[in-house]
Amino acid sequence: MLKVHLNNCDIAKAAILLTKYNMEGSITSKAITISGIVEEELAEELLRDFEPIGFTNFDANLKTISYSSVSRGQVYLCDFGSIHGSEQAYMRPAIVIQNNGNEHKSTTIVIPCTSKGKYNSHSHLSFDWSNEIMKDWDPNSFSFVRSTALADQITTIDKSRLKRYLGTLTDDFMESQLEPIIRNSLNIERQDDNQNLNETTED
Repeated sequence: MLKVHLNNCDIAKAAILLTKYNMEGSITSKAITISGIVEEELAEELLRDFEPIGFTNFDANLKTISYSSVSRGQVYLCDFGSIHGSEQAYMRPAIVIQNNGNEHKSTTIVIPCTSKGKYNSHSHLSFDWSNEIMKDWDPNSFSFVRSTALADQITTIDKSRLKRYLGTLTDDFMESQLEPIIRNSLNIERQDDNQNLNETTED
């Protein structure tokens, strides 16, 4: 549940917005209280159209993911918290990219995703969530299909931020599509690329 605090709320406008996203809640002249998980698109409209003065998040005690269940290539609905500058915030899909074997750690490394179109970048990857890239695709898991992975915003999070499992990406997608933007963002060369360069130099 999220409570959005406002100086003056347009009640009719707020009601239309909640109906648009099929969300339940209550509306007063000073606040909009929304039941359930507030995802990216709704949060963006709230910020843009209502100019909130503050938020109260009642979802802090949601059941978290068991540490041992988090594996590379898995996708979770992640609570990135409130906005800070140009960082990604609020509820959005996150792709786990940390290597497996970290089940005893309370943190993991993820790439946040956005439904907003982004400028062309060597560290961005636009794609559609589908059974072509996911091992256990469930169309009901995502509120939008088109997404962009933002490898320029790779971040470490506490696993308590992972709120719901959405699926697992295929090994081919991770290797052929996601790995290149990770390497570009972090300026890491492939080991086989270095080997080929050395062989060429020796010849």
